[in-house]
Amino acid sequence: MAQSLQQQMAAEQQGFNLTFQTEHALPHFEGTGLSQADIEAQIESELQSQLGSTTTPAVQGSFMGHINFQGTTIECRGFGGLPNNTINIGTYYPVNP
Repeated sequence: MAQSLQQQMAAEQQGFNLTFQTEHALPHFEGTGLSQADIEAQIESELQSQLGSTTTPAVQGSFMGHINFQGTTIECRGFGGLPNNTINIGTYYPVNP
């Protein structure tokens, strides 16, 4: 799934490029009614908040984290420090209680 222009501009302002491997996450959300685009926007927002106003990502190597999206805990896994200040979110999925 391509990033929206708004997502690309926000990422550029933060000095990093955020990519999502949406096809890896898609099967985990079938039948949940949760919006992939909204989940990705939430993940991006939380990463931006954590990185603050730095010009380069503070994420180097593998990482995982949790967000709360509409009452559902979602785990995301990614990798930072790639060329062009890219942070790749490889997958994200709802955590079973």
